[in-house]
Amino acid sequence: MVDTFDNRASRAAVGEWCAARGVPCLHAGMAGGCGEVLWHEVYRLPEAVGEDLCDYPLARSLAVLVAGVVAETVLRFVIRGERANHTVTLEDLAIRPFQ
Repeated sequence: MVDTFDNRASRAAVGEWCAARGVPCLHAGMAGGCGEVLWHEVYRLPEAVGEDLCDYPLARSLAVLVAGVVAETVLRFVIRGERANHTVTLEDLAIRPFQ
């Protein structure tokens, strides 16, 4: 399952559903100039309040970059069984392993 919801309640519901059934779940989200693509095992729910991503001028560019990382992560999981976690920053166009 791939979770790209933009609110805490929906992300929590998806994560709980997947965990209860043993379904792998990849969460992808953005805030400001950063994005994360994380498997449920290391994912943590965002705060209930935060900035409106639509106010961020480069939101579309970050969304495209995060979507590309999601696609690559899903393919590696399907083909090799790998569960890589990533952070994405638009300012320096960096995709890094999540630590």
